Amino acid sequence: MRRAASGTVARMGAPIPWPGVLEPIAHQCGDDAALVIALVHGGHDIYIPKRQSSLSDSPRNPFVGLAPLEGHIDWLIDEFGGIAIYVPMAHFQRACLMLLKGKSVRAISTSMNISMRTANRYRQRAKATGILAQGAVPIPWTDSRPKR
Repeated sequence: MRRAASGTVARMGAPIPWPGVLEPIAHQCGDDAALVIALVHGGHDIYIPKRQSSLSDSPRNPFVGLAPLEGHIDWLIDEFGGIAIYVPMAHFQRACLMLLKGKSVRAISTSMNISMRTANRYRQRAKATGILAQGAVPIPWTDSRPKR
């Protein structure tokens, strides 16, 4: 059983494979932190400064308002400080988390602005990889984007 960064039980079954830089973030900070970064910064490069003091006064702070990352900022600076990282969109992972919450294929396609066929393919892929295992425990989900 895996624990999310917020302390809630994420699920039983296979872990969600996160793309690119989101994999170490999900491993260290939890799935909800990786999801929040993908929702806010997905498809863009973000610059991580070398020092935390640079973050406090900067209007370009990429972590403002991202509660799941609180307590992990030092790790992010140690791991990625001084470079710009590309954050993938993570559509499949977002769909998996919505499926674990019990959302329907129609609700997923509407919320993510994708076709029902794509949402259904995501559901089939999640079942095939074991992400949607028997006895999975739903995790908290919100359809709204985090506020910056």
